[in-house]
Amino acid sequence: LLKKFDIVIWNNVSGDVLTETQRNALQQWIEDGGGWLGIHASGGDFTYDWRWYVDTLIGTQFVGHTLAPQFQDAHVLVPDSGTTITEYLPRPWVVKAEEWYAFDYNPRKKGYEILLAVDESSYHTSGRRFGLIQDHMEGEHPVAWRHMIGKGRAVYSSIGHQAATYQVREYQEFLQEALRWLRRQ
Repeated sequence: LLKKFDIVIWNNVSGDVLTETQRNALQQWIEDGGGWLGIHASGGDFTYDWRWYVDTLIGTQFVGHTLAPQFQDAHVLVPDSGTTITEYLPRPWVVKAEEWYAFDYNPRKKGYEILLAVDESSYHTSGRRFGLIQDHMEGEHPVAWRHMIGKGRAVYSSIGHQAATYQVREYQEFLQEALRWLRRQ
């Protein structure tokens, strides 16, 4: 069934939504050359039953987001230059009223290309844990990245909680360029 599609987009998909058979089909389709774009909550659950999804597709585990306040303006940086996905973005790019995710691991350590990182000094973090919820990361704080999975491609962006974000020209261009990259094979 997936063979007729070039790209699958998960926009704010949360929880374990696929059966075991569907998981295997999506994984095989991506590894055989499919493109996957995950946005915001598609990588924002504390636990997943599907380890391939966390360990390979997303590449890291969500550990929390900003809480005090939840939505904040921040400077987004373009740490790796030379990609058409981000070449047009202002430096820094100020993203308004976003919920900033934190992860347990920088996916750069797995060889994933970091497309965007948030400057933690430009917004308020708690600087500590709230139970299981953490809103900061040590070192570079990635918020969007891409990588190859077999013959397939994946892009994930944690930006996108607020509906207004999808009206921002820079974010629209980012998503369009990500889709162009996902289609190239």
